[in-house]
Amino acid sequence: MTESDDWIQDRARNNLFSYVRYCNPNYIPSKFNRWLAKKLQEVALGKNKRLIINTPPRMGKTRLIAIETPTWLFGKHPDKKIVLASYGQDLSLTSSKEARDRMESEEYKELFPTRLKAGASAANAWNTDGNGTYKAVGTGSALTGHGADLLLVDDVVRDFADA
Repeated sequence: MTESDDWIQDRARNNLFSYVRYCNPNYIPSKFNRWLAKKLQEVALGKNKRLIINTPPRMGKTRLIAIETPTWLFGKHPDKKIVLASYGQDLSLTSSKEARDRMESEEYKELFPTRLKAGASAANAWNTDGNGTYKAVGTGSALTGHGADLLLVDDVVRDFADA
């Protein structure tokens, strides 16, 4: 590993957008994606308590909100409790599986020591080895008793008629 590689990895550990690029070398961000990553990093680190994003579909919100931000945060704080809520269980499960897969990726393992807890990696609820949790629920699912350090709500309304 070169000094340049060390710098790139250090940047990815400390900057959400750099992390996304490190784990997804073919990711082509828009100006909006760069802005959103900056705002999500502020939320993840507690510098901003609330963030509401309203954009049209296919802007890359789900990838940044439901997959990249939680896994980056687990790398820094493996004990965090994260809940993802979406309009349907299928959507939240898809994001949960992708986040879980990210944590198993070689890129992630190069950056962070946090791992999935053995035996606690169901699609809808999984744990880190630092006692962190990721719980994925659909609208109407029970969440009683599951607190969250970070509550992510992505596409909570299915369509115009529901809105």
